[in-house]
Amino acid sequence: MAPNNKAFKQLPDGTLDNLMKPDNKEQLEGVLSYHIVPGNVDSNKLKELIENNDGTYELVTANDGKLEASINDAGEIILTDGRGKKAKVVEADKKGQNGVIHSIDTVLMRS
Repeated sequence: MAPNNKAFKQLPDGTLDNLMKPDNKEQLEGVLSYHIVPGNVDSNKLKELIENNDGTYELVTANDGKLEASINDAGEIILTDGRGKKAKVVEADKKGQNGVIHSIDTVLMRS
């Protein structure tokens, strides 16, 4: 999952600048790795996993965080972070060098 530019612009003023400081490297890595889900799951497979699991599917991130995947009434994939914040997949199935990338409209945070 990769937050798009619009998602980063929604962060409170100064948040991104603060994360980019050398002293906050570990915190930045934590935020970024929370958006990485190991495996090669395209949107069709993710929707199948959600539907076969009573409407939600727990994704485990690269830093052992948890994201809940669901499908809204419009058929869009929604991810809910550890704080209850929701992100919508706005562009799915972009092929990357190391897997599939799904762009989301919100920066997610671990609880």
